[in-house]
Amino acid sequence: MMKRFITVAIAVLLVVLMVAPVFAAEKSPGGLPTVPTKTDLPDPTSKDAPDRVFVEDEKEIYVKGEEFTGEQKYFPEDSVPVKYELIKKFDPWTKGKDGDALFASNAPYAKREAVYIDKALVDAANYTFSEGSTEVTFTKAYMETLALGEHEIVIKSTDGFAKGTFKVIELTPQPTPTTGDTSNTFMWVAISLVSLGAIGVVAFALAKKRKSVEN
Repeated sequence: MMKRFITVAIAVLLVVLMVAPVFAAEKSPGGLPTVPTKTDLPDPTSKDAPDRVFVEDEKEIYVKGEEFTGEQKYFPEDSVPVKYELIKKFDPWTKGKDGDALFASNAPYAKREAVYIDKALVDAANYTFSEGSTEVTFTKAYMETLALGEHEIVIKSTDGFAKGTFKVIELTPQPTPTTGDTSNTFMWVAISLVSLGAIGVVAFALAKKRKSVEN
């Protein structure tokens, strides 16, 4: 009886020794830094913040990433925001001259969500979405409300965002001569020609008179 008990105990111990490493690996896969709960995640903005952290109570890996606002955060591994590209932008846009302004992200059209200018949500009445990846066309009226200078645009999708900048500039008038200026120019040219003609006539008359006196 005692022999059988010892044999069973040894067998159980061997099973425990074989299974324990599996549970240990599950708790901290790949030797990642481990925290008890999500609230214990480190500050992602600190210089030595790890890129990946294992949250023990969720059995979940969190990855450091960027929110569309530019904020650094930790996200569950399967929901880190995708960084799409801004593939079209109307830059620069000129006040008083240009019309509607087209921008585009290479995100799938089906994932379109919202648009932000300078981190402020843009009312959907000010733009339209259209296919061709994800195209956004702002109305001229909305563009005219933007201040001169550089602006940030974010085209947000359900799984990520595309971000970029563009400039709004002022129309520079080109100087052109006015009708009055042209008339004055012609007037002075005419006066100069008449004066030269008069000088020529007087010189000719004096030369003729001198010649006749000498004879």
